[in-house]
Amino acid sequence: MKNAFAEFDIVDSQTVKSIFECTTRSRIHAMHPEKCSITYLQQKRKAWGDDGSIVVFTAGVFDILHVSHLLALTHYRLLGAKEYLLRRGKTDISTSDLHEVAASNKVRLVLSVDSDKRVAKDKAFVPGKGNCPKPLVSWENRVLLLARQQVSRSDGTARPLVDFITKHGSDSCVCDACPHDDNAYIANAINPDVVVVSAGSPTTIQKLTENPESNGSKLIVIQEGELAYHDALIGGPIKSSAIILRAQSGLART
Repeated sequence: MKNAFAEFDIVDSQTVKSIFECTTRSRIHAMHPEKCSITYLQQKRKAWGDDGSIVVFTAGVFDILHVSHLLALTHYRLLGAKEYLLRRGKTDISTSDLHEVAASNKVRLVLSVDSDKRVAKDKAFVPGKGNCPKPLVSWENRVLLLARQQVSRSDGTARPLVDFITKHGSDSCVCDACPHDDNAYIANAINPDVVVVSAGSPTTIQKLTENPESNGSKLIVIQEGELAYHDALIGGPIKSSAIILRAQSGLART
């Protein structure tokens, strides 16, 4: 019997990558290295504001992307949706209202992801969190995976979960005029409608609350772990450090 699959040529890897990355790289600032990332983002933020969109800004590492990360990013879009509705005088907000707005262009989620050098400086070899080199995945691949994520609409269609991804860290931009290592500076520079910060980042919170140029951005401080999926094998909330520790415990038994 003739093998029906034998005559099918494998599509070359570059074509596969090109299709996989289609529409994603336009939302990643690394595609525009000739421009200051903050200046570029300020231009995008103005265009979104002129359209009446609510701009939400947050930052993170997103090493070993997992479901709790995606849950958090969905949460941030919903916070933007709530702000959008409140500004339009709607106080009786339903779940369907939040879903509809969060899954539309009325909310723009901007994400600043720590550069590899910054992660290596701040997160590598931390006792209790794996005590290992970090990041485990490079910035280019972390943000490519983030850019591929979607938020579903009630009609079965979808849109990107994140609207734009930039980078913070001393190695994040060719521009020497701006402190690109400081995600609080980036937040203040683009003046988003909502800034979401982890309670575990007190320095960032202080900079955001004390800066007189914040121009009314709403600061929302979240407790990491309060909104997370739990995993029976991990024995608790899914976090990157918990995944690393579980992998290490398996290696220790071999």
